[in-house]
Amino acid sequence: MKAIIFDLDETILSTKQCKPYLRTPAGRSVICERIISGGVNVFEKFDGIIDYINLLTNEDGLDVYIFSDSPKNYCLTLLDFFKINIHENKVYGSQHKPCVDDYDLYDDYEEVLVIGDSAKDVYFAHMKSFSSILLARLNKKVVTFYNEWTKPNRICTSLDELKNAVNDFIAGRLSFIEHDFSVNHKNLNRADLEVTLIPAENIGYSNEYWSNPNEWGGVEQRINIWFEVQRSIKVAKELSDDEIEAKVAIGFYNKNGSIGEGKPFKNLMWAHYLIFKDWVKEKNIHGNVYLVPVPPSAPIECNESFPINVLINQWVKYGYYSKREGDIDFTLINGYIVDRFWPTPSSHVVGGRREIDTHLSTMAVFKDAKVVPDKSTIIIIDDIITSGTQMNAVATILASSKLFPKDTQILGYALAKTTHHNEADEDDWF
Repeated sequence: MKAIIFDLDETILSTKQCKPYLRTPAGRSVICERIISGGVNVFEKFDGIIDYINLLTNEDGLDVYIFSDSPKNYCLTLLDFFKINIHENKVYGSQHKPCVDDYDLYDDYEEVLVIGDSAKDVYFAHMKSFSSILLARLNKKVVTFYNEWTKPNRICTSLDELKNAVNDFIAGRLSFIEHDFSVNHKNLNRADLEVTLIPAENIGYSNEYWSNPNEWGGVEQRINIWFEVQRSIKVAKELSDDEIEAKVAIGFYNKNGSIGEGKPFKNLMWAHYLIFKDWVKEKNIHGNVYLVPVPPSAPIECNESFPINVLINQWVKYGYYSKREGDIDFTLINGYIVDRFWPTPSSHVVGGRREIDTHLSTMAVFKDAKVVPDKSTIIIIDDIITSGTQMNAVATILASSKLFPKDTQILGYALAKTTHHNEADEDDWF
């Protein structure tokens, strides 16, 4: 027996109008009704793909599954509405790709194929030793990028190409290929790395982020920062670099039935820069300052963009004019040299040194990173800091990379610092 796992959103169906609903509990409670009533516009991503999938479900020796990051009831509603013949027992929702949980069903098949529109689907396949197909309308430049960095078995840009690739899988001509994703990075003996911890007094932040709405106490600042984090900062990765630059805002379904928008991420950059600039001055820092972004939890192509790196590029521009006007006497430099080459599991499954080790085993500096001979300062930049584990992992890698002089000072800075962390409470507030 063989199995094919399909992604749903933007692979089988175009569901962009559903996204504002899926981002909030209030929206998730009404999205199924909106789909049935035609209140949102959903359609086939590739003409004929539904008929093709229904044919596959009747193929002897082949089972077809849905693995989606979206809730299962939403997936079942779409499958029923579009008459896609996949049984509900073969539908898995809320998967948080690429780090999908282990299931006994994997053991029932000699080979599994994952088909999706995102690098997240491909890395999910790599992590489970499954073959993979990236199905999306891509130009040649993007195809070249995915082939070099993400390495799916095939990239298909049409339904006909998909059919040919699936036929090859069924016939045994398309199988999992293991890749070393660290080949573009400098080798480090991670087992011998001495952990570098940034003292709490050397980690600055723009705002306190009270993640649990039950602890707001009616304080307007806490409410405003919560909305800024949830509706502007955390979701900026859903936008491309061009969309961030164009000040595109993310939509959210509200409890009152309206669809509102968060502030454009670009609009926040100046205010955060002013606070950051004053903090650097208070630290009496001079000379070259390398701003090193903390990599996301999965390789950057798993998201539409790398927002913190976009922010750093903007801060470098602001810093140029601040120095020219005599307001600062340090030079900001983009130090994007630490990369995540392999997804890391959720932090709740590990802890302490083990959690740092997990990050150390999935991050490294780029192979072509240049040595910095001059005395300088490193400031590691993150969006939200809670435990500081990822920031300390980046500091450890930098301190061991020999790219900077041995006595280089390493500090950290975040746009917001979590004051209380309770994911269940924060998500239920919408």
